[in-house]
Amino acid sequence: MKTGLQYAVIFTLSFFLAAACTPVTPSGGRLPSSGQAITPSSPITDSVSKDAVIKLLEDAWRYNRERQHDRSNAVAERAMRINHSEAEIYLVMASNYFSLGQFSLAEQVVSKGLPLASGNKPIKESLNQFLILVRAKIIQE
Repeated sequence: MKTGLQYAVIFTLSFFLAAACTPVTPSGGRLPSSGQAITPSSPITDSVSKDAVIKLLEDAWRYNRERQHDRSNAVAERAMRINHSEAEIYLVMASNYFSLGQFSLAEQVVSKGLPLASGNKPIKESLNQFLILVRAKIIQE
């Protein structure tokens, strides 16, 4: 009898331990158990990836200001792997290529970023102005 009671206690404790160790999202929902994929539309994934891209963009612009353009592009490429549809990534990369004298590459990057900036007027205006600047520089060459 003592053994049966021990098993019941162990089972109950393991049940509560498993429930306590299941990750919880900020909204209180449970994350999928291991073996299940977290879909990109998951609120925690979107929030985490958005924050990561924002941080990476801040770093990329900082390296750009410090004239560390290759490092800035490396950081921007990491941001692009997380969210390739963020137009500001293309702006920082184009700025780096422009500063490195790679004007045709800067033009290509701006052209890829423009269609993505439709919902972000300041970035779209910056990309358009930058495209004019890059094309003027290409003509001068």
